[in-house]
Amino acid sequence: MSNLEKIEQFLDNKQNNILLINQVNEEIGSFYLSVISYEASKKNLNLKNFADKSSHQSSDLFLSEPIYYVYSNSLKEVSNLTTSTKKLIIISDYKNFKKYSKSVASINGYQYQDDINIFISKEIPSVNNSNLAFLKSYPYMVVSEILKIQINDKNYFFQGENESNKSTILDLRRRVLILKKEGKIKSLFNVIKNEALIKKFSFLTY
Repeated sequence: MSNLEKIEQFLDNKQNNILLINQVNEEIGSFYLSVISYEASKKNLNLKNFADKSSHQSSDLFLSEPIYYVYSNSLKEVSNLTTSTKKLIIISDYKNFKKYSKSVASINGYQYQDDINIFISKEIPSVNNSNLAFLKSYPYMVVSEILKIQINDKNYFFQGENESNKSTILDLRRRVLILKKEGKIKSLFNVIKNEALIKKFSFLTY
């Protein structure tokens, strides 16, 4: 079973409460979390930060129980999290993956390039090789770039072609990863707006 199939099974199976991800690094971890968010949105499932305790208290009788995600490399904390009754994605490191991969559904982030291939082939079968190679180099950008291609593939702005703004936008996206992890939604929105402005003016220079 591929990692993407494990994600689908986790989202669809109400008895499958825990998904453990060996993220390898934050960029790869963000790829898997963004894929899960993308697939969950298709199924009208909500993804929430487990660290935000207020999200545990809010409930709606007309909505399904949210799926939580949490970052932790602590052996003790992960041990407790694996027994949670909530539907939970644990984003962790290799030592925890090795310890719990046989007892809970697990994803090995070292297979991320194969998973990017599978995901892109499913969503954008006609993606060209240069874009595919670029996205493999920046896994945390995969889902956002795929969405842009789906909206307007003919005028898709390939980030790799604009070297002058590339480092600035990548710095912003790394900041996005940190803010997502910390659950700082307002700051996250401001960073995303800044990226949009940079890309808008970059596009006008062509």
